[in-house]
Amino acid sequence: MSSSRLMSMLKNVEQPSKSQTIINEVKKTIRRYFLIPKPTSAMITSSKRGEYRIKVDYGHTDLDTLTKFRYSKFYALKLKKNEISSVFSSCDEPVDTSAEAASVVSRDGQIKAVVRRAAGDGGKSRELIDICTKRSRIKSIIGSKGKIHGKIHLFANFGVLKWSPDNRYLMYVAEKYQETSGYFASEGKDGQAMKGIGDEFLYREGFGEPMEGLSHSCICVIDTKNDYKVRVIEKENYSLCEGFFFDSNTVGFIGLKETPFRLGLVYCPIRESCLFKADLDEPNCEPIAIYGEDQGISLRSPRSNSNGQVVFLQNPAQGPPSCSDLILYDMPSKQSHILIKSSNRVPKDLQNPDKIEDLFTQNLPKNVWSKDGRKITLTARIGTRIHVFVLDRETGSMRRFPLEGEVNSILDYYDDILLISEESPVSGPNLKIGLLTESCSAESFLPIDSDIYNQHDEMFYKCETIPAPELDKESENHKLTTILLGRKEDLGGPTPTIICPHGGPHNASIGEYLPYYLALAELGFKILFVNYRGSTGLNREHLEYLCGKVGVSDVADLIHGIKHQVNVGEVDDQKISLIGFSHGGFIVTHLIGRCDEFDFNSCVALNPVTDLSAGILTSNIPDWYLVEGLGRINKSYPFESTHDSNVLTKLKECSPIKHIDRVKTPSLFFLSSRDDGVPMNQGRAYYLGLKCRNVPSKCIVYNDSHKTSKVPHVVDETMNTILWILDHLRRSC
Repeated sequence: MSSSRLMSMLKNVEQPSKSQTIINEVKKTIRRYFLIPKPTSAMITSSKRGEYRIKVDYGHTDLDTLTKFRYSKFYALKLKKNEISSVFSSCDEPVDTSAEAASVVSRDGQIKAVVRRAAGDGGKSRELIDICTKRSRIKSIIGSKGKIHGKIHLFANFGVLKWSPDNRYLMYVAEKYQETSGYFASEGKDGQAMKGIGDEFLYREGFGEPMEGLSHSCICVIDTKNDYKVRVIEKENYSLCEGFFFDSNTVGFIGLKETPFRLGLVYCPIRESCLFKADLDEPNCEPIAIYGEDQGISLRSPRSNSNGQVVFLQNPAQGPPSCSDLILYDMPSKQSHILIKSSNRVPKDLQNPDKIEDLFTQNLPKNVWSKDGRKITLTARIGTRIHVFVLDRETGSMRRFPLEGEVNSILDYYDDILLISEESPVSGPNLKIGLLTESCSAESFLPIDSDIYNQHDEMFYKCETIPAPELDKESENHKLTTILLGRKEDLGGPTPTIICPHGGPHNASIGEYLPYYLALAELGFKILFVNYRGSTGLNREHLEYLCGKVGVSDVADLIHGIKHQVNVGEVDDQKISLIGFSHGGFIVTHLIGRCDEFDFNSCVALNPVTDLSAGILTSNIPDWYLVEGLGRINKSYPFESTHDSNVLTKLKECSPIKHIDRVKTPSLFFLSSRDDGVPMNQGRAYYLGLKCRNVPSKCIVYNDSHKTSKVPHVVDETMNTILWILDHLRRSC
């Protein structure tokens, strides 16, 4: 649909959200883009000498059943004289994996484990672990049998399914079994009360949504050579996660400190932790801390090689989640080394940097090591791009591997075979595979599946770096990065535009392939992303500048980015809409209450932060509110500040709700009843405040977590967002 056709249609209807013609047009567009598959994970396994099997997992939204359809495709790769001679699909039909909660195949392809969830006794869910060879299923284990452990945790970057190098042990993460009962349920024996009596409704702290049921996790190991017995490794006052093997008999893992109490983890991942090991030859498998204990640091993404070495990301366990150090720990020598340390320098060339100055990455790829254990391959966010770098751990030399994508992701890396996904805002995902050698080039990488690659030639995008507004002496020479997306037919002319500030705030909009925004572009909008100060991708100073200045510098940067696009003739200043999630919602609700330069058509806020003073008292990430509202803090658990009237006043002063009296913009709110980080009382209070002031407003509530994840909710949210914007864009047509 062209923008001129959209404007024509809007002029002919009183209210687009009540027009079945427009609803059908929007549904047709959404359906087309929601069906685009996205690779979620991959595994390279060896078949026989010179031959490899590649399994790629995909997923997309099924709008007919309102579910996520997950499936796998398989490919075969052959090497000849240390070069890839061929790669082809070994099975044309995708294999439906929607019934699998998780699965893992050993690197030699000989054995596989699958976790499934099914209805058990009394309607309760139970977990099954199936262990299979190439020929058949050889064992099925009920996870809760024998009360050995509780729920198996499969959260991304926390739970893990992993085979030992010799395929003897299967490792995973599960909740410690807690026995509870009511006082009248049953009685103990020999005069002793039952274990856990009276604890049936005991409050158990957790690490926040979406990690429901996680309070005290353990490392579990199934021994396939000892009657499939399960060994549970536990450490008091630590939740154990992210397990790996140093060798076939020694496991390593991260321990998250639980004292003085647990806080939200997913959106504030830098919680105090340390590195443990345990010897499977020892009867008790007692965990031993080997790095970071009581040092006030946070560790994540441990990745080991066959030489007893492990690399991981390290941050201070307080303050904002900034750039990370890359640490190498050598088990044989018990020595550690810093491989990448922050230089606090902005790369001279943001598009094609020659090295990593500050390492911005959420997690390391699942395997980073070259075959000889000397080189480490990782990705880093720089500007609006994600690059692949190769680091020599012995010499310290680093080189960027030049790839065509704006965003380049490593899906797997094994035997020096690298599987990547290339994306841009108008193309992707383009899966390519190749041998990563000293002499290889991007041209030597071969595409493996053209069927899932999408190239939208009718679309354009522009990535720019512009000067930031100078707010103080600290901000001299600061920069902002922006991305503008739209239809080529609208390039160079003022067009209705949706402004989408990212959440976090220590995150960034990057040049990735996001079908949702392409659907908005097809409906006739340009979409503008502004990486305000506080975003990742430049340097540590740029990120930490925002702390203590939220509601000031981030809002000023958004206004500056919008003005820039208006001045160059890309944005129609009479047809601007806003969409913001979380801290992006904080920014858009600030804009509608404070920005005099633009009369915004509409605002959509998804689980927005609207009152920092309310959040510090009710959120499971109260330190986030203090760091962003007041600046860096030196303690991980600053709860002595939560009832300080001066602190609460300062937090209220920098919140959007302070300016609610000035709001005139029609606003739509999406709130989640299970949001622990930004409890819905904030958004609800703001919404009710607008209603009291007769501002057109609407509120939709889902039984969901901070980031809406249930498919019916995502679809409803998408349709309501688009129709709300169209309804209120019409008044400016």
